[in-house]
Amino acid sequence: MEDVEIPKERYDSLVFVGIRRNGTVEFIKVYGKNKEKAMEVLEEFFFRRGLHPADFVVIEQGKEDVSGRAMISTRTERELSASLAKLGLKLISNGVLYTSGKDTIYQITAVSKTLLPEIKARGQEVDLEEGSIKIDLSEVQGYPYIEKLKLFELREDVLVENKASIDLEEFLNNIIRGNVKIPAYIDLDHHRILVYDGIFHERISNLADYVIVRIPVIYWDAYSDDISDFELKEIGKNLYTAPLFLKASKGYLILNEPPIGLVQKLLSIKRRGYFRFKLEGKRYELPVDFILVVETRDSSKYTDMNFPILILLPELHASEIERLISTKLGVKPSIPTVGSIPKELRTVSAVENIVRLVEKLKAKSPNKDIDELIDDAIAMMTGGI
Repeated sequence: MEDVEIPKERYDSLVFVGIRRNGTVEFIKVYGKNKEKAMEVLEEFFFRRGLHPADFVVIEQGKEDVSGRAMISTRTERELSASLAKLGLKLISNGVLYTSGKDTIYQITAVSKTLLPEIKARGQEVDLEEGSIKIDLSEVQGYPYIEKLKLFELREDVLVENKASIDLEEFLNNIIRGNVKIPAYIDLDHHRILVYDGIFHERISNLADYVIVRIPVIYWDAYSDDISDFELKEIGKNLYTAPLFLKASKGYLILNEPPIGLVQKLLSIKRRGYFRFKLEGKRYELPVDFILVVETRDSSKYTDMNFPILILLPELHASEIERLISTKLGVKPSIPTVGSIPKELRTVSAVENIVRLVEKLKAKSPNKDIDELIDDAIAMMTGGI
């Protein structure tokens, strides 16, 4: 058998290892194309490292969904790496595992008997399991209207009039910390409803018929997505994919300019606390648990729906635009120049366009000052050139 410690591109197995600074192995996760391959690789790794299997405890094993994932590597396992770092371990691997064309692969996770008590003692602080949801605003202090956006800490349904074009999906992903446990699927008689979806969920680990995922933040745009995403979809005989609000379980569902009828439906489902539907004439009910965020440029369309929180994000002030441009370009523009930006362009997305254009113009005309370049960029964006 080839040396399992040689880093290389792989197609049938992969080994992740959590090591201390002195090189002691405390954590092992092995992937294999099937159970036999995973066991073979684990045994070979123990042999190569001179480790005794009796010194380790298998905490998890089974098939793992890899549909929609092209590869597995240390770069794709950021959450696992962060979790191990809390325990003083560095995550390394023996290469990259390419998973294209595969729906599942087998994995075995083992920890040393010396590490196990520490994991149990830390409890929810260890992200290998479901933990409490936390909001951390330390990395978003530079966001415009941060005091208003702090209302997301309350974890209530929110209506956001977003004339500043702040990326709410990015913002929520930046402040949310923690993992949640969701069912991989739900069996109802002879029907199976798939809840876990690799497109929307960042998997941390598997627990039998459940999956530990990063808290979901699912974004739906009325201009590009389909209303059918909120219905059960049959994808095979007695096999269905769950509607988005079930996939957003224990997380956030952001809707951009949704139809009023859809918002009314989702709020009604939330008030009831369950989703009621029929399959082959039989009625079923499934519990729901998600936070609804409606994003719009005109909040008046939804004000009679009694959202607990309304956040108004108007167009950016000149001073805020000046600060954003200065932060991104490292050069402070003049207030008169910023003040010439039309109201409809006083948004975060427009500022990003201005910065990108200025960087390209600067490369072509390095002797021009920043205000001239910004004026040129604004002229391009408004049709003045």
